[in-house]
Amino acid sequence: MNQVAAIAQSSTSGILPIVMNFLALIVLTVILFAFAMKAGRAAFISLVLALYVGFGLFMVFPWKAQIIAGDGVTKAVVALLLFVGLSIIPFLILRRVNTMGAMRIHALPLFGLSVLSAGALLALSYHFLNLATILPATPPLTTYVLPEQYLFYWLVAPLVGFFVFAR
Repeated sequence: MNQVAAIAQSSTSGILPIVMNFLALIVLTVILFAFAMKAGRAAFISLVLALYVGFGLFMVFPWKAQIIAGDGVTKAVVALLLFVGLSIIPFLILRRVNTMGAMRIHALPLFGLSVLSAGALLALSYHFLNLATILPATPPLTTYVLPEQYLFYWLVAPLVGFFVFAR
């Protein structure tokens, strides 16, 4: 019995640091996957596309510099709220337009799309919305999400995933 307890303790002590290092990605993935399962696949695709549109609107918003003023945390929170606010209207429009009648994405590819979308959202947040002032990046996230050379791939990954998995 002691051997079983030792094996269980050693395996959980190895998993816990990995989970803590990727906690932001895991939580965002679970939220997106739960949204996709609850609201439907068409709503999930509308949400991800609305985030792209919201990001485009955020980047060209004329009063962004005046609205996003202040110190680090206030600046990051206001930038995140502005991004979310600019993503809500496109989501509502895309949700009404996007019906995707007989679209089928099974649960495992949908989870993969959730991971890709969460990675893209984290990359956007850390690069353009100053999320690092609110949530400092862990070393693995710094390695896999934050480098400038990976930003393009994180932004394209959900779109490629939709192209591959949506039938």
